[in-house]
Amino acid sequence: MDAVEDEMTSILNNPSSWMSDGRLYPSQMDKCREIDRADVKRFVSRGHNTLIGDNGAIAIQLQTGKVVFTKAGADGQEIGS
Repeated sequence: MDAVEDEMTSILNNPSSWMSDGRLYPSQMDKCREIDRADVKRFVSRGHNTLIGDNGAIAIQLQTGKVVFTKAGADGQEIGS
């Protein structure tokens, strides 16, 4: 994520200003929560959850549970497949 933000924005990487600078930062381990699947980690944010599979799959869901983004992992499988 940092590499993409470096390439796509001119905003300097300064994690201490994450709330105000407009840059996206990777989820932090203190926000990682276990779910009922050992192959998926859930990172909690204020308005959404980011699910990351061991295969590299990503899903972003709102707190309501509605999935707003999904990307398959290296094996072609999405989270929930």
